[in-house]
Amino acid sequence: MIKLDKAYNPLFSEIPKHVRYIILTGGRGSGKSFVAELFTKEQSYKRHSNILYSRYTYSSARRSIVQGLNELILSYRPMDFNIIQTETTNKLTGCKLWYSGLKASEKANKDRLKSIKDVTLWVMEEANELEDETQFNTIDLSIRSQKDHNLVLIIFNPPSVEHWLYKKFFLRKGLDDAGFNGIIGNTLYIHTDFRSNPNLDEGYIDLIREIRARDYELYRHLFLGKFRKN
Repeated sequence: MIKLDKAYNPLFSEIPKHVRYIILTGGRGSGKSFVAELFTKEQSYKRHSNILYSRYTYSSARRSIVQGLNELILSYRPMDFNIIQTETTNKLTGCKLWYSGLKASEKANKDRLKSIKDVTLWVMEEANELEDETQFNTIDLSIRSQKDHNLVLIIFNPPSVEHWLYKKFFLRKGLDDAGFNGIIGNTLYIHTDFRSNPNLDEGYIDLIREIRARDYELYRHLFLGKFRKN
C-alpha cells in the first residue's frame, strides 16, 4: 500500500475539465517525481491517446524518467505493458508513453518532438531546467487533441523569481510564492515538501535540520520549495 500526502488527492480524483495545467512544486525530498510517475502510470489506463514525458535533455530523461517509470510499471502489472527504449505502451488501452528531451540543439529531440501525434498529456519533469518560455509555448500549443482531456503536468523545484515559470504561473496568477494548494483559473497547484514524505531516513532529516540552523534562506529554497528572491 502506497501512502501519499493528502495534497496529492486532486491528481487521483476527477480533474475538472476546465483545468489544463497542473503545477507540482516542492523542495528536495518531497517525493513529487515519484507521484508524477504514479499519476502517469494511472493515466495510461484511462487514455486512448498518447503521453509525452520529458526533461530538458534526453540523457537526463533516460537516466531518471525512463528508469523510474519502468521500474514502477514492472513492480505493478508488467503484463499490461510493452516496454522498449523510448516508448512504453499500455496494451490494454493502446496508450503510448513517449520519452523525450527538450534541448533544441539536440537533433534527436527535434525529430522526436516533430513526430508526436495525439498527445493529450504532457508531463514536464524538472521544468526549471528549461529557460526558454517560447519552446514551452510551442509544445503546449500542440497539445490540442479532442480524444481526451488535455493536460500539462509541470514538475519543478522553484528556481528564482526571474524564471519564466514564476512570472507565468505565479506572478500573473496573483501568487507571490510556491505553497498554494488549489485551483486558480485553468491551473491546479499542488505543493509539498520533505515533511510530507514518510520515506526519508533519519540521517537525511538530520542533514536538513543542520542546513536550517546554518542558513535558513537556503533551507527555505531547497527544502520548503520556495522561490529565490534574488
